Amino acid sequence: MEEGKREEGGIRDPRPSGDLVTVLHTTDRCAIAVARSMLESEGIRCHVKGEGLRDVTGLSYPTAVFEPDAWAVSLQVCEEYADDARALLAELR
Repeated sequence: MEEGKREEGGIRDPRPSGDLVTVLHTTDRCAIAVARSMLESEGIRCHVKGEGLRDVTGLSYPTAVFEPDAWAVSLQVCEEYADDARALLAELR
């Protein structure tokens, strides 16, 4: 990890430059929760794209059987932290 990028309290720069990139795409909600916790414990802020979408769209389990990616979500981090995030998440695979 690049310790020089951390602010007081262990959180990395809250205004990092760069775009959001996907570091994990899955339908496994447990994997997303674990991955998010791992990243945040290392001070890497993340965003879960698609979280709560099922509730908004009204998608149900039968829809997911025919369209498995309908429930998929993506864990995203700022581009500058993507390599660190992928290295941490390699343990999940």
